[in-house]
Amino acid sequence: MQLPTLKAAWQWILAGALLVLLLILAWLQYRWLNEVSEADRQKTRAVLQDAADRFAQDFDRELTRAFIFFHPPGGPWQRGGEDRRPGGDRQNERRAGASLAQRYDRWLTYAPFPELVRAVFEVRLDDQNTHELSRFDPLTGELESTPWPPELHALRARLSDGSRPHRGHPEAPDHSATFLADDIPALLIPLFGSPSPGRRSRPDGPPAMGSFSSLILWLDQGTLTEVVLPQLTERYLRRPDGSEYAVRIVTRQNQLIFGTDIAKSIDGGDASARLFSLLPANKLNSLGLEPDLALPERRPGNRGGPRFGEGRRTSRIYQFVSSPGHARWRLLVSHPEGSLDIAVARAHRNNLAISFGILLLLAASLLLMLLSTRRTQALAKQQLEFVAGVTHELLTPLAAMRSAGQNLADGVVTEAGQVKRYGHLIEDEGRRLTRMVGQVLEFAGMQAGHKTYSLRRAQLSEILDKALDEVRPTLTEQGFTIERRIPEDLPEIMADPSALQSAVQNLLTNAIKYGAAGAWIGLEAELANTPRGAMVSLTVADRGPGIAAADLPRLFEPFYRGQNGSDEQIPGSGLGLSLVKHIVEGHGGRIDVETSEGSGSRFTLQLPATLDEEDINNE
Repeated sequence: MQLPTLKAAWQWILAGALLVLLLILAWLQYRWLNEVSEADRQKTRAVLQDAADRFAQDFDRELTRAFIFFHPPGGPWQRGGEDRRPGGDRQNERRAGASLAQRYDRWLTYAPFPELVRAVFEVRLDDQNTHELSRFDPLTGELESTPWPPELHALRARLSDGSRPHRGHPEAPDHSATFLADDIPALLIPLFGSPSPGRRSRPDGPPAMGSFSSLILWLDQGTLTEVVLPQLTERYLRRPDGSEYAVRIVTRQNQLIFGTDIAKSIDGGDASARLFSLLPANKLNSLGLEPDLALPERRPGNRGGPRFGEGRRTSRIYQFVSSPGHARWRLLVSHPEGSLDIAVARAHRNNLAISFGILLLLAASLLLMLLSTRRTQALAKQQLEFVAGVTHELLTPLAAMRSAGQNLADGVVTEAGQVKRYGHLIEDEGRRLTRMVGQVLEFAGMQAGHKTYSLRRAQLSEILDKALDEVRPTLTEQGFTIERRIPEDLPEIMADPSALQSAVQNLLTNAIKYGAAGAWIGLEAELANTPRGAMVSLTVADRGPGIAAADLPRLFEPFYRGQNGSDEQIPGSGLGLSLVKHIVEGHGGRIDVETSEGSGSRFTLQLPATLDEEDINNE
């Protein structure tokens, strides 16, 4: 196996190994991205659920704060301490109003959202089992009798329901419904007095609801939906990019209480939490209440806790209504894109696209590197062939010149006619040698980017005549016929005459080399209107064998020689057409070729014409 073939084989083997490594990396990356996406989904869901829980806890903290602020810890205001002497009712009203005013003032002073409580009522159950309602007036600090507002009729009917649960009964109603009215919304704070005859409290349930009075804290729904809930949403449910999650708060009947704009088009939730309940006793320290507002804790060993009527009534009632199962509303949190799964799947697809895009870029880079290596090798081979060809081309005129000079120096040639012929031979070979050296130097300047053209107005016919004069000896020697169709009224062109003459001379030389069988060269020029403007075109045609279709794409590449030139051992360096294209494009023109095998070739140069005003008007 030859060395170049062996190198090519190793290159393809190395490329195949790198491709296999890329495929393995793609598979590993796919697995890693799946694991990362799943971990991200679980982490985001856990963070979102924690935020929802803290949202619900903060909301319930405000309800608990209101419940504790307005619940009296003990004293004559509670019905257990009523004054039953003649005229005691009026005295009791004054005591109750004074205590309530004190609690209301503290609420306004310490509560973060004092406007959360819309109104405060006291409801009493009289001897005829009728619930009488009194409204607290913050201005006077007294309770004034008032009719039941329409919004509280549902609560009145609930209070009038005399059904009571029994231990273990599966149909037992929810006690917390008596204390947490989420549909109004309102909080009911019991102020128990002596139980009615025949009604006794159970150790694990609320006090017997016989003769008692209660406070109704009517909550302001506008404050809830416009102040409290938006602030909690901003605090806990804002994404790192500044946008908010979709948030909805619904009742047990799926009635919407609060929702962000984006949540109206999203069903379900990625995280949920229950709210509208009272916090358990072990979380009350986070409220930052004053010592006299805190509730007494249950003592170890006291299984039932403080009994009703023993001075610790608030603790007993509070422990009952603060059961975690008493939450009335449901918080639903969703990703803005519809769900967390959709968002994670979308991010996963984007990561896969980016990752595989990078891998494809690496694969493309590998392929381009391989092609570049192959192209570099081909270029190096062409350069070697160029060096060999140029060396051969240089040696031929040099050998002829040395032989003629040696004959002249040795006196072998003495006749005047022979001396003259020898002189012409040396001149022709020297001109040929100069032309080859000039091509090499011009190509080197072109590759270095130093080649510039000095353009001026010139006549194409004059440039063509000078190019013909340079090759005329060869034309005459090989018997070529020149057919010219050059109009005399062609407009001038902007050209570097020396460079353009070199380009035309290269085309004539190629026509002589490859069209020797036809011994004919056609020269044709005309003025043509093209999309690029007025152009003067010059066509150099021959009747040679033509150019093979496989050679056309690379015809103007440096050092490239067509199949005919290689097979027929036609001398040349492969630089001529490359230089012609560079010169023509440097003049703002273009070169086209038409050929068919066996019918010759036509090379057409298009150069911008320089038209005067009169020429433009005639056009």
